[in-house]
Amino acid sequence: MSPPLVEMRDPFRLNYGRGGCRLPGKLMTLSPFRFLFACFSVVVTLAIRLVAGPPVIQPLIRVNQFGYLPDAVKVAVIADPQVGPDADLEFTAGATMQVRRRGDDSVVFEGAPTAWKNGEVHQQSGDRGWWFNFTAVDETGEFYLWDVDREVGSYGFEISETVFNRVLDTAVRVFFYQRLAFAKEAALAGPDWADGPAFIHPGQDTEARSYLDPDNPETARDLRGGWMDAGDYNKYVTFATSPIHQLLSAYEENPGVFRDDTRIPESGNGIADLLDEVRFEMEWLTRMQEADGGVILKMGAINHDSSTPPSADENRRYYVPPCSSAAIAAAGMYAHAALVFREVSGWQSFAAELEARAERAWDWYFANPRSENCDDGTVKAGDADWSFFRQDEGAVVAAMYLHQVTGKETYGEYVRNHYMDVDPFAEGAYFVYHGVAADAFLHYTGSALAPSAMTASIRERVEKLGRSDDPIICWDGESDLYRAHMPDDQYHWGSNNVRSNIGNASLSLQFHGFAAANRDLQRTRAAGILDSLCGVNPMGLVYLTNMGSFGAEKSAVRIYHSWFSHGSGLEANPAPGYVPGGPNKNYGGSREGIRGNPPQKAYLDFNDGWPENSWEITEPAIYYQSAFVKLISKFARPE
Repeated sequence: MSPPLVEMRDPFRLNYGRGGCRLPGKLMTLSPFRFLFACFSVVVTLAIRLVAGPPVIQPLIRVNQFGYLPDAVKVAVIADPQVGPDADLEFTAGATMQVRRRGDDSVVFEGAPTAWKNGEVHQQSGDRGWWFNFTAVDETGEFYLWDVDREVGSYGFEISETVFNRVLDTAVRVFFYQRLAFAKEAALAGPDWADGPAFIHPGQDTEARSYLDPDNPETARDLRGGWMDAGDYNKYVTFATSPIHQLLSAYEENPGVFRDDTRIPESGNGIADLLDEVRFEMEWLTRMQEADGGVILKMGAINHDSSTPPSADENRRYYVPPCSSAAIAAAGMYAHAALVFREVSGWQSFAAELEARAERAWDWYFANPRSENCDDGTVKAGDADWSFFRQDEGAVVAAMYLHQVTGKETYGEYVRNHYMDVDPFAEGAYFVYHGVAADAFLHYTGSALAPSAMTASIRERVEKLGRSDDPIICWDGESDLYRAHMPDDQYHWGSNNVRSNIGNASLSLQFHGFAAANRDLQRTRAAGILDSLCGVNPMGLVYLTNMGSFGAEKSAVRIYHSWFSHGSGLEANPAPGYVPGGPNKNYGGSREGIRGNPPQKAYLDFNDGWPENSWEITEPAIYYQSAFVKLISKFARPE
């Protein structure tokens, strides 16, 4: 048998494989002096690691690279790839695995790995493998796994009550990096990601014009602020729906884990930084509403050109005029934010403004013709229209939050008459794709305003989803080697969003008191999802960017983002914490080695533009980010 691929723990990531020692190209091109210094650094680092952790890393031993809660289910996956770009790697787990403490290498647990399905190849990953269950380890500290027979170890990990807190803070900070028209000072953003306020040049966000009448200065609107939507610099009202509702729900369900010291400009004001970020977006959303209550659909450039950093981009900016999709989406966001903000000291007047705006947007929506075709694509890039069904769903969501914030029976009547038209609990997968509506339903049924008959009806359907044999919401045994089952057709563009929302769906049922008999299965399901995002996957990759200083020894490096674009000085150094789109079996770009892989390996850490189309795999988005924030917030603990 060929020697297993292993990875030395050093900053240059020397690899030992079938060809023996292989120095990376970057090291080989250094000057003689720098080469000798680099080699000295490797030796010193290796000597340190011999004390601090395993001298040899076997990356095919997959662990959550951040770590585990003391009471969590803890299962490592040991992989032997059979199909895919890594099929030439070979590894067989030894008979004994140990959990060792980093620092003194003391053994705190020992056991035998078990073959997954008696050595069957897992079709979605192309791997066969083993599970090593070390759930019994509940003491805190820094650890690694050690294969006694093979003399290789895993990446390190932490076990503690607060292991996910810094990861949560970092994921929330991504919204700060996504701010537009706002300076990112080096003291807060970090020197690599400092930038001046973006899109305040002439003809940009402070004076954006309607794309229908671009030469008419009377159409100019001040639409500054808000978050750029994804890897481009554009802003969409409808696309803000998931992040606003998810972040607000995350705060409502676990407020104590959101801190006020995450190094954003508002830190230290006595208000959770998460809410400060949501308020920044909500202030932009108020600028998108016109005096009659209508809401502008989206804004951005009319070409695909962009400059880096964002402050250097001088493309003129245009908006798509008010549309029914934007009005009803905004009504729900205004109302939900008002409901949360009115409980924040000093924010009552802004909450009252948002409540009034929600009612005006609602009235405009019902007073004007609806359309599914407001966005013709002239303003780039995503289609911001909602189908009539999505608008119907948005109306029920808005009515639920409006009823709670205003107390007006008009909205309660609308809910009673229409909630069955848009049932988000038809089946588990539907729940996952319509999580905003599901959260609104669960939130509403917990209020005193929901009629008992409606609550009973929703509970009956939700209880069916929470049954133990549901493959989406509950843990389903050994269906997935990597313990985070998703159907093949969910490995599409943005699959990491789906992945996070599966975990969110499981935990939402718990929080609202549904399907209590299967709480352990739901919690195990969500924990498996989180583990899969944090390294327990066929790529052995943490699906957040640049997290080395937060404990992840192999995290995403390249994402498709105009700021951190291919060829820029930051192409391999994006700001920490961005969630990329994820594996996409439908990838349509020209890069070889992605199509034809098993679905879970349809991924590459790259950020090339057309025709490679890395955006189909690695582009981040504020809705991927909010889904992950909501998920990991359920595993964080107040400090």
